[in-house]
Amino acid sequence: MELRGFRIHVALLVFVIVMVSGLVGQYYLRQSKVIAPLAAQIQELPGVEESEILQSTQGTIIQITLNENTALPETIKAVRDIAAGKPGQFKIRLTDNPSEKLLGAFQEMRFVIEEAVMLGNFQDMAAEVNHIAGGLGIGIDLGIDREYVYVQLKDGEHILYGVISRLSEGEIVTIDTAREVNRG
Repeated sequence: MELRGFRIHVALLVFVIVMVSGLVGQYYLRQSKVIAPLAAQIQELPGVEESEILQSTQGTIIQITLNENTALPETIKAVRDIAAGKPGQFKIRLTDNPSEKLLGAFQEMRFVIEEAVMLGNFQDMAAEVNHIAGGLGIGIDLGIDREYVYVQLKDGEHILYGVISRLSEGEIVTIDTAREVNRG
């Protein structure tokens, strides 16, 4: 094999240019064909105040802020249905702003909810969770589907979203403006 006239630095430069062009092209196509349409579709959903698509070490995250009176189960199902039609894996992150009172109430409710997930006694769970919320003077919206139990607690201007997976691992995470907390 003869290598006369072969310039390694030229070949290396061509290789780098082709790789960079390919990566830039892939990024552009993903942004224009997947991410931008996904964000636009989610933003149009009723109840979604703000949406943002983020890239992290955990993958692609759909971060949404909901209106105060949004039906959490229906909105999450709609977001999941939209994301399922796009290539790639997505996690949903909800933005909330819980008070210490709401965090304490949710922690107390979490035992009841986890027990219901394990045993299937959801009517008892609903009664007990509503009793806890009523005793603390906070508003509660409770929802359930085949995959998640949804808890939405309200206390004045504070709101807390709790999404507990009925399966082994969930794809929904809630956050407040100060920290990220896995609640699912």
